[in-house]
Amino acid sequence: MRDWVHGSHDWQSIAFLSDGTHYNVPKGLIFSLPVTTANGKYKVVEGLKIDDAETQHRIKLTTDELIGERQAVEHLMK
Repeated sequence: MRDWVHGSHDWQSIAFLSDGTHYNVPKGLIFSLPVTTANGKYKVVEGLKIDDAETQHRIKLTTDELIGERQAVEHLMK
């Protein structure tokens, strides 16, 4: 919270609702990404090399798990 309020150029990891524009994370998932903070706002760290097979595999596993969890409770949200 301190870094969010006061700002920091150090990276933090914040989970937020994805708009689908960062690192191939689908829109609508709450996903944790590296960010910097300033003036009570966060900015996603862009340009990270995540094109290796291991990183892509881990992102896909997490994405698939989150989608599955959302599908499992969708009937409760109606």
